[in-house]
Amino acid sequence: MELNAGQYLAEPRVRGEWRLRTHPRVWATSTALRALHVILDFLMVFACYYATYGVIVGLMHIQLVVSWVASPMVPLFLAVFVLFFMQSISAYRDRRFFTDPGDWLNLMIAAGLSVATALVFAILLHVVEVTQISRRLVVGNALALGVGLLLDREVMRAIRNGLRRGGHDVRRVLVVGSGPGATRVRDHMRKHPANGMLYVGTIAGRGRTRASVEAGAADDVSLESGSGPETASTGAARGRRGLEPSLARLAHAVRRRRVDEVIVAWPEAPLARTIPLIIKLDRLHVRVRILHPSFHILSERLPMRFETVHGVPIVEISPYHGGRLRSGFKHAFDFTFGTFALIVSLPLWVMIALAIKLEDRGPVFYRQRRVARGGKIFDLVKFRTMIPDADKRLDEIGHLNMRLGPMFKIVDDPRCTPVGRWLRRYRLDELPQYLNVLRGDISVVGTRPPLMREVEQYYPWQTVRLRRWVGITGLWQICGRDDVNFDEVVLFDLYYDRNTNFFLDLGIIWKTIGVVLSGRGGY
Repeated sequence: MELNAGQYLAEPRVRGEWRLRTHPRVWATSTALRALHVILDFLMVFACYYATYGVIVGLMHIQLVVSWVASPMVPLFLAVFVLFFMQSISAYRDRRFFTDPGDWLNLMIAAGLSVATALVFAILLHVVEVTQISRRLVVGNALALGVGLLLDREVMRAIRNGLRRGGHDVRRVLVVGSGPGATRVRDHMRKHPANGMLYVGTIAGRGRTRASVEAGAADDVSLESGSGPETASTGAARGRRGLEPSLARLAHAVRRRRVDEVIVAWPEAPLARTIPLIIKLDRLHVRVRILHPSFHILSERLPMRFETVHGVPIVEISPYHGGRLRSGFKHAFDFTFGTFALIVSLPLWVMIALAIKLEDRGPVFYRQRRVARGGKIFDLVKFRTMIPDADKRLDEIGHLNMRLGPMFKIVDDPRCTPVGRWLRRYRLDELPQYLNVLRGDISVVGTRPPLMREVEQYYPWQTVRLRRWVGITGLWQICGRDDVNFDEVVLFDLYYDRNTNFFLDLGIIWKTIGVVLSGRGGY
C-alpha cells in the first residue's frame, strides 16, 4: 500500500536540538547552562548522601557497621540513576515560560525512584545484602536528594534570569496567529523579559503583520489564500488546501528577523490548519510551540504540568527525537515489559481461549492487517471477539459508526459475541498484541495502529501519526476515547512523538491499567 503522504510521512531531518536554527551565542549559552545544571545535580548527589550519612552517624550516633556505606562508589552509582531519571522527565529541557509549581512532585518522585533503583541493582549485583541496608539512610537520602534537586533548580533559574536580563540566552520569537491567543502570548513575552523570549513580530491569519519590536517593520503575510471564515463547503476541503504560499512568506520572515522560535498561537483556528503548518515548519529548523486548550485533556489525565499563558497550555513540539539512544532504550523497554506481560498473563490466555472455543467452536485468534511506522503493513493478533464472518458484514453496519473522520467505532457492535463484549470491556482481547511487541511490529506505548481502510481516508497531514511508534496503548486510549476528535488524536500523537520519555510511558501504562480495571471506554 502506498500512502499519499509526501513530506508529512517523511522523517524530519533533525537529529538533535543543536540542528535547530539558533544563534550560535544563544546555543552556546543554553548548552553551557544545561551542562552546569547536570554538574550541579551530580555534585548534589554526593552532598546529600554524605550529609545524610553525617547526620545518622554524627548526630544520631547510629553505627553503620558495613564498610561500603562510606565508599564514594555508592553516591557515584546513585548519581547515574539520578541523571537518568532527571533526563527522563525532561528536567534539563530549557523552559522559557513560567513553570507550574507542581514540578516539585516530579523531582521528588525522580529522587525516590533513583534511590530505589540503585538499591535494587546493588542487591541484584550482590554488592549488598538486604539485611545490610539502613532504612534511615535510604529514606533520609531520598528526602535530602529531592530537596537538593529543587534547590539546584532554583539556583539555575536565578542564573538564567540574571543572564537573560543582561541580554544573553535570549531567543528571537515570531508569533503565528490572530485573535486573543496571539495577543496574550505577545504581551506575556513583553511583560517577562527574564524568560529569554524576545518578541520580534506576529504573522496574523489575515491582515498585516504586527510591528517588529526592534525595527517597527511590517510584512504583509497571510496564512490563508482565500478570504472569509471556514464554512460547510470550504470545510469539506479542509486538510487539502495547501499552505505553501504562506509558508514561503513565513520562511522569509524567519530569515529576515533571524527567528529562533515560532509560536503558533492560533487556538481559534481548526487543527486541520495549524497541524500542517507545524509539520511544515520542520523545514525551517526552528523551535516550535503551540498554544492550544486541547492539552488540558492530557494534564487532567496524566500528572503532567504544562507551561501556560493565561491558563492556556503552551507546549513545545519541536522536531527533536533523541536519535538512536532513545529508540534503543524504547526497544529494550518494550522487550522487557512485553516478556513480563506475556508470562504474567499466560493463565488468562488459557481461560480466554477455552471460553472462545466453547462459545461457537470458531478460531481463538483474529489477525487483522494494520499500518505501522512509515506505512509498513503487519498482522495484528487479537483474541477473536466477533462472529467468524464479521468482516464481510462491515458494509451492513457502516451507518452505525459513532465517530467523525476515518476512525470506525460502534457501541454495542451487533457482530460481537457475548464473550467478546466482556473481553473488549476489559481490553483482554488485546493481550496477544504483546506477541507483536516481541516481534518488533509495535511498541507497548504509541499511537493506535490504524486499519488500512482508515489510512486510505487520511488527509496527507494526518499520516504524520505514522512517523514513529505505534503501540498497544497511548494518549488517546487514556484520554477518554469518546471525548477526543480525530484531529486532537493527531495532535496528541504528534506531541507524544516529539516529547516522549520514560516517565511519560510509565504514566500512560499506569493510567491504562486503571482504565482497564474500571472497564471504561471498552466496546
